[in-house]
Amino acid sequence: MKHITTILISVAVLAGGLLAEEPQNHHSDGTRCVPLHRLGLKDIDDRSILPTMPRSMPMSTKNTCGMCHEYGVIADGLHFNSTKGLASGRPGEPWVLVDAETGTHLPLSNRAWKGLYKPEDVGLTPWTFTQRFGRHMPGGDMAAPKDTLSDLNARWNVSGKAEINCLACHNGSFKQDHSEWAKQMARENFMWAGTAASGLGEVGGMGSRQPDVWDYTKGPSPDDTGFATPPAVTYDLSQFDSKNRAMLDVGSPKDKSCLSCHSTVTTGQSKWRSDRDVHSAAGLSCVSCHRNGISHNIVRGYPGEAKLRKDPDVASLSCKGCHIGTDGTGARAMGGRLGAPVPKHAGLPPVHMKKLTCTACHSGPMPKSEPTRVRTARMNRMGIFGRAQWYTEAPNISAGVFVKGDDGKIGPRKMIWPAFWARLDGDKVTPILPKEVAPLTKGVFGGQQQIAEILNILAGPIAEDYGKKASTGRQDLIKKYKIGGLPVFLHGGKLYKLTADGGLDVSEFKGQAPMMIGPFARDWNGEILTLLRDLDPEAEPTDTTEFLNEMPKKRQDILVVLKGMVKSLGDIAPEGEVPAFDFGDVAYIRDLVSTPQEEDKEAGIREDLDKMSWRLVPVNTGAARLAVPRFAWMTKDGDKVSLRPLIPDVVIAGVAATAEVEESFTEQQVGTVLARLQAKNGGKYAYISSGKLFSLADGGKVVASDNPAAEAYSWPMAHGVRPAPQALGAGGCTDCHSTDSAFFFGKVKGTGPLLTDAADVKSMHQMQELDPGFHGMFGMTFVFRPIFKAVLFGVAFLIAALLAGYAMLLIRKLTKVAGETDKFCFPLLDKLAGLVVAGVASILIFTGFLPVITGSVISGWMLIAHVLLGAVFAVALLGIIFFRASACSQADSTRFNLGQKIGFWMLASFGFFLVLTAALATLPVLGMGWQTLMATLHLCMGIGAVVSIIVYVVGSIGKKV
Repeated sequence: MKHITTILISVAVLAGGLLAEEPQNHHSDGTRCVPLHRLGLKDIDDRSILPTMPRSMPMSTKNTCGMCHEYGVIADGLHFNSTKGLASGRPGEPWVLVDAETGTHLPLSNRAWKGLYKPEDVGLTPWTFTQRFGRHMPGGDMAAPKDTLSDLNARWNVSGKAEINCLACHNGSFKQDHSEWAKQMARENFMWAGTAASGLGEVGGMGSRQPDVWDYTKGPSPDDTGFATPPAVTYDLSQFDSKNRAMLDVGSPKDKSCLSCHSTVTTGQSKWRSDRDVHSAAGLSCVSCHRNGISHNIVRGYPGEAKLRKDPDVASLSCKGCHIGTDGTGARAMGGRLGAPVPKHAGLPPVHMKKLTCTACHSGPMPKSEPTRVRTARMNRMGIFGRAQWYTEAPNISAGVFVKGDDGKIGPRKMIWPAFWARLDGDKVTPILPKEVAPLTKGVFGGQQQIAEILNILAGPIAEDYGKKASTGRQDLIKKYKIGGLPVFLHGGKLYKLTADGGLDVSEFKGQAPMMIGPFARDWNGEILTLLRDLDPEAEPTDTTEFLNEMPKKRQDILVVLKGMVKSLGDIAPEGEVPAFDFGDVAYIRDLVSTPQEEDKEAGIREDLDKMSWRLVPVNTGAARLAVPRFAWMTKDGDKVSLRPLIPDVVIAGVAATAEVEESFTEQQVGTVLARLQAKNGGKYAYISSGKLFSLADGGKVVASDNPAAEAYSWPMAHGVRPAPQALGAGGCTDCHSTDSAFFFGKVKGTGPLLTDAADVKSMHQMQELDPGFHGMFGMTFVFRPIFKAVLFGVAFLIAALLAGYAMLLIRKLTKVAGETDKFCFPLLDKLAGLVVAGVASILIFTGFLPVITGSVISGWMLIAHVLLGAVFAVALLGIIFFRASACSQADSTRFNLGQKIGFWMLASFGFFLVLTAALATLPVLGMGWQTLMATLHLCMGIGAVVSIIVYVVGSIGKKV
């Protein structure tokens, strides 16, 4: 109870501070209680709504909520101000225009974030933008523009404007339904969507079915026949009192409201395997950190936001502000707010706090050799439930990509790669909307859909014909003659079969392929046979007329089915073309011709009233005879006949290449569409995908090149926070610092709808702007770090022992090996130790003090040199102390003068603490404060060592003089 009271008091103090300079709700007296919202509803014309009236108008939040709350002030809030040109802050999640038919993944935003396109710059008006993204829009902003007349194709008079959907966040009722909002927005019931989603009533009818001239103020539609019913509300009377006042359960936003639009999940991972954010598990809600006043200028909680907003209290709602504290004063500036643990960061050198964000270690997925793929609610259309499947796998979002931000710190990000068609004008790349490209992709893209459509068409005649024989019950004949089966597509060792929903299932085919009509065959109980039974292409008669017209008995059934297939293919024939059964030199098409009655009866053809019959008639093509006949599309221009495959080779090749991968089409297919674009419109065009720009070179070859427009867009991720025991680095320094560290050397590959070997591939260190050679070498040093630590502590111990021994004058007898005071052993080693100390010390002074003088932090190769040479210095210093301590500890020794002795003992003392502070800093037990203290003491001891060397050198010069 004590902790709860503390939290509530802290929240109250913080809320009071945050609201101090914001517009205030003049109806609030400061109480923390939420008043009961029992009020009459108002419609768009500010008229009171009578819930008992049939075909009622929807509630207007502007007029209903605006009775007490400043709607105009709220409209400037974070969720509703994208078009107002206000400061955007650090990059955030964009909207992504996804069109599977054309392979478009175009990131959009009205915010001034680098790498995104403004909707208006690519031809999206507020109307078309709302049509596409209204499912996850909060109302207001683009969904309620002031200017509704500039777009002549807009239907605001039909749909109405979607005002700020206050209840989407503030409605505490279990009836609040985001899926209903999405459904109503899809029906162009913009003005009605908020009322329907709130559960206050049911909205029937569809604005999308109304003519352009219909206006929601005119009442029923003249075209209303039950199908074109205009939208209207039937209110739930149980939610109103006798005075027609609604009882609204209004309060602070609940997490479920936020998550409707801000969920992120790992692709392919079951929900039960996902852990909650540590803050959520601790009982904090979204609005515990993301707070706002009546202005709805929600705190985003990133470093630097306080400076941008000129509000120091905002800094207290960042990771550092809450856990460690800020530079301000008062309770809000102190760390450990709301019971947040104050991190010790034991063993973590302070430099990490200058080069890494808090989220680098604590947020998102752990580093992997390849990033983790995730889905978000807004991009992948999640959180919309119903019979229809709303969510999509596209676009591909990579998470756990570590990038250097504008603040110079490395942190985890989500990343997407744009994919779109574009017009090239010099260096300028202008995206093209899918509707401009879609007509030119027909017959080139969507190969699996094309194959599935044809298989479905061909299945009809076979089922009809063989069904008659199957109905006789003669299962022995069905088995003997292998009657029935379903059409399949066989190509390149892959078997494509229809699924229950009309799609394609792809599997490996390892059997003996039959002689097929083109790539089509049929599946008879798992056995792959020719599409038309009894057709033996190798035994065809030389006279094609005899083949179809005189009809040997075994071919009669073939002809009936064949004509049915050609007839069915006619239903999907492209404009100006007819289906044909092609032998190469002769092709048969279905035509209405006059035939003798007797022959019709023999052929089983029903005679029509004009004694004309549909028959397969030959057309001479002038081509070479095919080994195996095929279905084809025929075009006749006078006497000129041209034939093309039922499915073009480029499409078949594309299907084969993309059958079992996520990508949708190939470079060859892209080249075909680019050529069509240039032929139709002139100029140069390109397709962007997978981090590259693909264009046509001379000769029609598709070439890939780097272009800023193809670069990935990324934005920081801060949620999915893990506690300290699960943070990056909890397993030791080698979580990051190793020769194959995923943090530095993980690969990030550009993705998109295009299957290509030219996709952009970058290592993490490239995105962090770091030297891979250094971090590879630095990672290798951790293999020898135990030895390094042992050397430092060993040297420190021995130096301490020597100093203590000489201080107590106990070592004098032990060092008098020759019996004479000035005589000493190993003179060469003594001189070598002196030279090493002098040489290494000069380098250590340069590498250690230069960063201090320039105001930077020691890092990179300079750090490696300083650390490695520091160990050499420590060993050499031990040697000097061992060889010279005896002579320098005796007053009657003539080997060293007073100045040299003073310099020696100063160097020995400062050197000892220099080595000791370096050694202690390597222990993973000292917190961040102690780490900083060790670094400061190390610097001070370094200054002392430099002074000692100067004193020794001056003494040496004096002795020579």
